[in-house]
Amino acid sequence: MMNAEMMHPGDKVIRVGVCVVFFFLGMVLLTIRPLRPGTEVCFDPVRRELRVLRTNSQGAVRTILRRRYDSLGAARLTSATVQLFEADGSLLFEVPLSTVQSRSLLRDQLSGSVPLLT
Repeated sequence: MMNAEMMHPGDKVIRVGVCVVFFFLGMVLLTIRPLRPGTEVCFDPVRRELRVLRTNSQGAVRTILRRRYDSLGAARLTSATVQLFEADGSLLFEVPLSTVQSRSLLRDQLSGSVPLLT
């Protein structure tokens, strides 16, 4: 913010030091991993099963749910989500869909094994 002619030689050292500190602070912020565990839902077309994986704070991945498609009660595909239901009609969980292509691929995978609700 100051013109180079107006700066004293000591001010230039402070300015360089502040730039270095902000550089390293930015690098640290870029490399920090989230501390809360993440959950991932995988639809396996080969095994025709659904897996829910959870990553803990140490980075280890665990399978917390594994279900075959034919053991699910029903599925409802909307434009932005897929809802999976138990055989008794209760909601198992709801997963957001990122693209229209993923919706159509998932519909193709589930058709024939899971009743699709409209």
